[in-house]
Amino acid sequence: MNKTSILTLFVLAASCAGVLAAEPENKEGKAVAGKAGSLAKEDLDRWLSSIVRNDPEPAKKYEWWNTTRGSIEKVVSPWTPVTLKGNTLGIWGREMEIGAAGLPARVSTQGKEILAAPGRLVATLADGKELTAEGVKTKTRFDQDHRKIVEVESQLGDIAVTSEVRAEFDGLYKVTLTLTPKAPTAVKSLRVVLPYAVALAEYLHAATTGTAGGSYYGFTPKGEGRVWDCRALGDKTMKVGSFIPYIWLGSTTGGLCWFADSDQGWIPTDETPAIEIQRPPSREATADKGEVDLVLNLISSMATLDAPRTITFALQASPVKPMAKAWRTDNWRCGDTFFLCAPSPFLKINLLRHSGDVPGYVEIVRDQHSAGRLAIAYFSNTDLTWHYLQATREFKDGFPEKWLIGSKTPAPAFRYGGSLNDYMVYQWSRYVEGCGIDGCLIGNVTPYPCDNLNNGNGYRLPDGRVQPAFQMFGLRECLLRIRAAFLEQRQTCKIVLNMNDRLIVPWVGAADVVYNGTQHAILPESKQDFMDLWPLERLRAVLPSQWGTGVNFMHQYQGNWDPRALHLALRAHVAAVLLHDALPTPPPVRSMADNPGQVQPDIHADHARNLIAMLRWFGTGAEDVKFLPYWDDTGLSAKGGDIKLAAWLRPQKLLFLVANFGEKQTAQASLDLEKLGWKGATLAVSDPEQGQSLIVSGQAGPVTITYDAPAPMLDGTKVTVPVERHNFRLLVVERK
Repeated sequence: MNKTSILTLFVLAASCAGVLAAEPENKEGKAVAGKAGSLAKEDLDRWLSSIVRNDPEPAKKYEWWNTTRGSIEKVVSPWTPVTLKGNTLGIWGREMEIGAAGLPARVSTQGKEILAAPGRLVATLADGKELTAEGVKTKTRFDQDHRKIVEVESQLGDIAVTSEVRAEFDGLYKVTLTLTPKAPTAVKSLRVVLPYAVALAEYLHAATTGTAGGSYYGFTPKGEGRVWDCRALGDKTMKVGSFIPYIWLGSTTGGLCWFADSDQGWIPTDETPAIEIQRPPSREATADKGEVDLVLNLISSMATLDAPRTITFALQASPVKPMAKAWRTDNWRCGDTFFLCAPSPFLKINLLRHSGDVPGYVEIVRDQHSAGRLAIAYFSNTDLTWHYLQATREFKDGFPEKWLIGSKTPAPAFRYGGSLNDYMVYQWSRYVEGCGIDGCLIGNVTPYPCDNLNNGNGYRLPDGRVQPAFQMFGLRECLLRIRAAFLEQRQTCKIVLNMNDRLIVPWVGAADVVYNGTQHAILPESKQDFMDLWPLERLRAVLPSQWGTGVNFMHQYQGNWDPRALHLALRAHVAAVLLHDALPTPPPVRSMADNPGQVQPDIHADHARNLIAMLRWFGTGAEDVKFLPYWDDTGLSAKGGDIKLAAWLRPQKLLFLVANFGEKQTAQASLDLEKLGWKGATLAVSDPEQGQSLIVSGQAGPVTITYDAPAPMLDGTKVTVPVERHNFRLLVVERK
């Protein structure tokens, strides 16, 4: 057996594990080793070791080496060709005008201007004089539909600034900026300032390493001067300074993110934050005027620039792509599709029996399809590194070690880029081609730092320590190539990313569905539900249309619940998530008392299934649907702060969500028919949930619950409806 076969086995076996079962977790959400749903370490160790010892072929024989599968040297669906008119780049839904130092002079998304003024590269000299880079002399170096590369020459006093701007079909705007001083120049600081329009900077999301933490969500703080900085994340990854790899400022319309692999080329300090948000002193600042500045402190202490210095980062506007047709009613958005799988013993038998035998995997996929389920391969960026090490530990060619993050082994995750991307793309493509899977779910998609200089990651500080780097660009490339490879095989293949508690634009772009919501394990003993732990400010970020990708938000109800208490808790989850046009999705379920330690088909999924059935019945997947959010003046209003309203408007009817974040009460809602476009209409109201039954399983086993609630009352344009505590009513208002 050659090495291609061995490494193919690694991905096929690991991925098939996901088709069949998910790794069990404890109440903290951490993987539990050695229980049903996981691979037996000793079995796989013996199996892989026996194969590796008999494999003499060199790495150059790998079929995946420099594969042409999954090429992104072309425009990938659903994007459109990149255009360049003068200094303005056009990419689906967005425009970016190249300005001084290669920074954007303007950025728009969906016709709305994101920037209040051009981006600036600003230096403060030793004598206190402030300089701003000037001049935009451009030359196009590469001009094809999928990519444009433009060289920009500018001046920062006596410092020449040469920038390469690389724009790609998904909206990437990558800047490689080189400072070349004419003579040694002393500076106190060097910073990039991106002035956002106030209306497009109402919310911020920042991310760094970690699977359960390492992220920040919230409305942009008010005030003047520095109102926020990256130290709020509490990340101690950097040896010096507070660099984080990602930040997004935006609104529910869209926004603009900044990201980078590292702060190489910067001169960081512990005293000055690497990234901050400033509100300049009031200049007639209103919702429509003024600016909010994203500031990157590239140099934050006295330094002498006496040699060329290069700094690389990127910007990307969102939404990153158009929403897919009928995305609200796509069955990929229901969490139980991933976990209705065969039991673990069957997995182990088939892993060894079919070891690399594609027809064996075809049978597994066929079984899923015969049962009316999707066959979706699961792959984790962290949980599978041990299996990888077993398969490659005796290879002598040297490159496999470069695929793992960290200077020590075993490493916690994969480091994307280069040959690893070739390998991953090739294997996923073959898995679709040979087995017929419908797509993949990739878990633990989060920034991971790497300090292994031998792997080309990180850089050495003046004191000899190694400053780590992330894999922002490498993972973006890999995900886009997997998307391209899937589309080459079958147009219906999809990518799902479990991004833990992050929404990272350059990665979201390749995905069809993004999973969020892995924090806050909720046990029955806590006497809490989803609404108690997830504030509306956080949930505001999950609105799918601002990203261009469907968002599924999981609950984490764990432990032995009473079925009826669990039913109410699940309705709190449905209400809070659906209110933001996202789908409330159940995670894989740990055991109940009658089946300890097993991952079961999702016994919490009836709520999601019933909801999707109602969404389809109403027609929320139709192109004429308009979502009406609670934060806008849409023509829907309610008395009291605890009642939140959202709706899905069609020409003749309205699906009306009344969510109660307070105690039991009778909600009173009003409809402004003129704002709804229904002036003079006569209305009728009904409750589509009435009489529906669903199954909820808890400590006492499954219980069938039939929905029975008081009917809503309509008086002209006013709707009155009782709503239980932390619950919702889903009504249909029709225009007669």
